[in-house]
Order: sequence, then C-alpha cells, then structure tokens
Amino acid sequence: MTTQINPYMMVRIVNLADFLERYPYQKSEFEPITLVVQDANLPENTGVWQIQRVAGQTQYQKLSAKAETKGISIQRLTSVLLGSTKLQDLRRTGENPWSPTTTQH
Repeated sequence: MTTQINPYMMVRIVNLADFLERYPYQKSEFEPITLVVQDANLPENTGVWQIQRVAGQTQYQKLSAKAETKGISIQRLTSVLLGSTKLQDLRRTGENPWSPTTTQH
C-alpha cells in the first residue's frame, strides 16, 4: 500500500505583514527571527523581515525593502507556514529563508 498527497488548490500570501500578524504561532514567546523574502509579483512583500513574539503578541518589522541574499520565495514561505513543506526539505534543496545574521538554535 502506498500513500500519496495530492494538493488540490493553490494558496498564496498576498500581504505578508498582515499574514505575520495573524499567523497562529505555537509559542507565545520567541526571540527575533529574520527572514529574507522574495516576491516577484508584489514588491511590498520582498525584503528582510524580523518577527518575534513577546507575551503572546506578534511583533514584526520590515528591516529592508531589498533582499540582499536570495532568501525564500513567497510561494515557498507560504508552503512552509501552512505545513505542506518542512524546513528540513528546504535545507536539503539548499534554500535558506534565514538572514545571514539570524542565529538558529
């Protein structure tokens, strides 16, 4: 017996800032995470973003409107945050959503 997952619809983050604020994070607190995001269709989403949670409140800031390194496409970020792609899969393919200054624990 084999199991196969077949996605049946397409999902896209249209407004990254709004999505980061509304996303149902599993932790009520975490240190700042810096993401480098590329979005060829909506330049408002492209850039370096910093996200953290303090006392259950999401804080985010767009640090730069330019993504100096390749980072992650908005499509792949959507896939990761909605659970259809694992971060381990990104590491295997060489994709790096983290800013070079982000320390991963």
